[in-house]
Amino acid sequence: MVDRYVVRARIAKIRQYVALLKKIRGLANEATFVKDPLIYGNAERYRQLAIQALLDISNHIVADMNLNLPGDSKELFDLLAKHKVLPVRLPSGWSRWPASATFWPTSIWKSIDTGSIAL
Repeated sequence: MVDRYVVRARIAKIRQYVALLKKIRGLANEATFVKDPLIYGNAERYRQLAIQALLDISNHIVADMNLNLPGDSKELFDLLAKHKVLPVRLPSGWSRWPASATFWPTSIWKSIDTGSIAL
């Protein structure tokens, strides 16, 4: 059974990280953001934490539903879509972003600017 406390805690963390990303976004313009590792490094970290919290929630759901263990994040999202936990048509880039180990400052800036943590 999915531990609702764990899921709620992860959702609260995602909201906290997104709020911090928006705050970081307001600290500098794009040119400064991409040149300052202190700024984009913090944004990169909060983005990674938000992604990890999302993956944790997704894995909790997969375990609770006794579904096959997915091999990667794309399989995880495909599995959840197949079982109608997520929409079949995910937003562009959702199947790629968690697997990407490198987050370039410009992609972080654009994802914060558009309100998406996806690449």
